[in-house]
Parts: sequence; C-alpha cells; structure tokens
Amino acid sequence: MQEEKKRFPRFELPVRRAITRYGVPNSELVESHYMLQSLEDGCSESDAERLEAICNEELIYERLFRNRLHGQPYTRAHAEAFLLWAREGWAKWEWFVFVVRDPQGQIVAALDIKSADPGAAEIGYWASVTSRGVMTNAVVALCQVAQDAGYACLYAHIAPDNGPSLGVVRRAGFQPDGEVQIQDQRYLKWTRKLM
Repeated sequence: MQEEKKRFPRFELPVRRAITRYGVPNSELVESHYMLQSLEDGCSESDAERLEAICNEELIYERLFRNRLHGQPYTRAHAEAFLLWAREGWAKWEWFVFVVRDPQGQIVAALDIKSADPGAAEIGYWASVTSRGVMTNAVVALCQVAQDAGYACLYAHIAPDNGPSLGVVRRAGFQPDGEVQIQDQRYLKWTRKLM
C-alpha cells in the first residue's frame, strides 16, 4: 500500500465532482454543470490570470485582501503564490485546496479544508460575483468529499456581517455553534457533522 493511502484523510485523487448552481431548474442542468476539483497538480497561466481578476472583485477584495495587502491590488504574483501554496498543501498532505470551474473550464471559486484533523476541520471559501449560486452546492459537495475521506465534522468561521456566507452554510446544512475571537475579530462558528 502506498504511503499516501495510509495517511488521513483518504482522498481518492484527483477529486472531481460535478455540481450545479443552487436553485437551477432541472431543464437547465445540462448547461449549468460546474466542477469541484482538487488543486493538487499544475494549473495554467489562465488560472493565475483568472484568480487575479476574481480576488480584485470588490466583495472578495474587501473581505479578504484589503487589510492583508494594505490596500494594494491582488497581483498575478499573489495568484501564482496561492497556486503554489495549494499544491504544497496536497504535497505535505496537511491542507487541501479545491477550485470550482464553470462549464467553460474557468475558475470561478475556491474552497479549502484547512487541516487533516479527522475530528473537526475548518473550511474556507469564496466565489466570483459572476457565479452567484454556485457556492452552496460547492460546499455541499466539499462536505461529501470530506465525509468520503473520513472527516467527522467541518466548521466555518464567518464574520457576523457576511450575509452571503451565512446563507451558504445555512443552506449547506451547517448549524450555529457559538462565537470565536480570532485576532481581535468576532466570528460566528457554524458546524456540520458528517458522521
């Protein structure tokens, strides 16, 4: 048995799960297939370009990058560093990054499981404003992937004013689980038991 198979979690690589946008009528499903995929291997130049564009979208930039980047734009170098970091997590088998691709193969969202802790692992996620409705089903698919890999529970820390993210976890079956302080910021903890 390979060393990879002995370690937790037990992901079957590559991970590929078809998803649809939340609330899409059945008559439109064929044109609406998106793909959740593990980001353990190489990406294209267009992937870095797309990440740069998405991470500069107002909502994502304000929520995730303005303070971190001291008001400077999210650059191609940041996107390339993110892609390297994603592959490093899979190589070390310590954190696990996934992307969602639209029907044309373009990245529209990213999600991660932040640890290999089988008892409970934190998730994070963001999606382009051009792909509204994709994140709920992406998080549901991520929960299924995590359950198949042996995780017992996933949780998310969400800022109280982040209404769209709160809607995602509610629709994806997470339950409120108190509050936490992280670096002087208050977050709501939402948990979903998988086993």
